[in-house]
Amino acid sequence: MRRVFPLIAFVALILAVISIGSSNRRLLSDDPPAKSATSPTAAKTEPKRIEVTLNGHVFSLPEGFTIELVAGPPLVNRPISASFDEDGRLYVSDSSGTNDPSAKQLIDKPHRVVRLEDTDGDGKFDKSHVFADKLMFPEGTLWHDGSLYVAAPPSIWKLTDTDGDGVADQREEWFKGNTLTGCANDLHGPYLGPDGYLYWCKGAFAEQTYERPVRNEVTRSVSEGERSKTPTEPAGASPRLKTTQAGTSNRGLAPAGSEVETKLWTTKASHIFRARPDAPRDPATGSIKTSAIECVMTGGMDNPVDVVFTPTGERIFTTTFLVHPGGGNRDGLLHAVYGGVYGKDWN
Repeated sequence: MRRVFPLIAFVALILAVISIGSSNRRLLSDDPPAKSATSPTAAKTEPKRIEVTLNGHVFSLPEGFTIELVAGPPLVNRPISASFDEDGRLYVSDSSGTNDPSAKQLIDKPHRVVRLEDTDGDGKFDKSHVFADKLMFPEGTLWHDGSLYVAAPPSIWKLTDTDGDGVADQREEWFKGNTLTGCANDLHGPYLGPDGYLYWCKGAFAEQTYERPVRNEVTRSVSEGERSKTPTEPAGASPRLKTTQAGTSNRGLAPAGSEVETKLWTTKASHIFRARPDAPRDPATGSIKTSAIECVMTGGMDNPVDVVFTPTGERIFTTTFLVHPGGGNRDGLLHAVYGGVYGKDWN
């Protein structure tokens, strides 16, 4: 069945500038529920909204929000994702607009990343040049530590400008996913977590195999009323629920990159994965070792896409087809608990 990538609906990149006059009080997850100072009737009042016409579209915004056009054609044509560097330059993945099958796009690599600059300081970009061309459909960008990481299925690329001319002359295939579904369900990200890990999302259906560090089954003995773990359990091992590994009943993970025994683990589910930017590389492929990759979340949804982080490091992600469509429900916004399993009935 021929599947094609969706065309980018917007032809202008916009920046939402939030100006909220309320206090900046931070609420922690274990805070007691706040007491409302208003009556139940007043609490149900919808917030005031304003309508702004911009670039042929009418946007409905909460009061206190503004929206501005900061770049459009010919600087950028079909923006998908963007990331700022330390100097305020914006790296934007730009679709070619092609509707070719994914297999052909993988050969032609018709997409690109452009770098936008504001040279006169007026808050709008006025200069653009190609930072990297010949890319597969890019589904995420992240500037980190002098390089741009781009999810261009089936891989995450690390693009670096080593000579300062504004063009990426060094390309490293940082992660090889090795699968391509053809329906943009493949790979999104990466996203930098406050813990220093790079996070990315894998969609459903594509079968991938990873080496999993083995955690020996823990035996416990009762000594002086307390439980003690055997020395064979790697420090920092974390539980993982309902996965299968070849030749072992292990359900745990050793620290990423540990030099320990590994077993193969195969999955078709959706996941959020993470790894250190400096994770050890496989000398045969140049990609990070799959044994250095941690599975953060497993789910039955179709396509987890964006991941953001709370001030305390918790992960919130968006996904398509969290449930089977019906009654106006389909997609979702979830809290990804480490090791969590978010199932869906496929029967």
